[in-house]
Amino acid sequence: MGLGRDGQVYLVIDGKPESRALRLRRDGSRQRFGRVGSSPLAITANAAGVIATAETHFQHRVDFWDRDFNPLGSVDDFTTSDADGFSAPGAVEAGESGEFYAVDQYRRRVLRVNPGGDRHVIDLTGPPAEAQPRRGAVGLRVAESADRLYTAGPSGVLCLATLDGTHRHTIRGQVAGATFAGFDASDDGYLHVCFAGTRRVEVYDREGRKLDERTVTLGMP
Repeated sequence: MGLGRDGQVYLVIDGKPESRALRLRRDGSRQRFGRVGSSPLAITANAAGVIATAETHFQHRVDFWDRDFNPLGSVDDFTTSDADGFSAPGAVEAGESGEFYAVDQYRRRVLRVNPGGDRHVIDLTGPPAEAQPRRGAVGLRVAESADRLYTAGPSGVLCLATLDGTHRHTIRGQVAGATFAGFDASDDGYLHVCFAGTRRVEVYDREGRKLDERTVTLGMP
């Protein structure tokens, strides 16, 4: 699931031979379905309504779609292999600029991309040894105004880096979710993190300093 910068909610459902995406308003109305490839792991949209999906497995690319789910292009410069795994790109995020960011975790980098095929490589430098990617997905968030990239994966650490990939801080703890997407960042860099196995949400600033902790009550209706 992704919350687009266009104010819409997006869901993507992996399926063969084609997968489906759903766009809807936050109140659940105005639902629209579209076909979006064969193995998407993540979905988002920028403020103009351009949609991006992270296609894993053999495709290993980011696909772009217009508001009617017509294809706009793709970028396939992501690594997958038997040795590393097939979960790249594990996440795609839209920045305030309208550009998109996707994590190429097995090469320890993030790509800034757009539907025109432009790409800018951001090498992630200086993270602790335990943060090195293993097989599996890696979650990603971006806050351009705060000059921050955030990544979290199966290693049990959440890394804060600048937009040029320089590591700044580490928050220890396993982020919730099968794709380690249980965290989010505001445009000014504040982080809200849900840790696996807990009902705890912790709030951090852009320097990795803990500001608050809240317990979320979840229950079935």
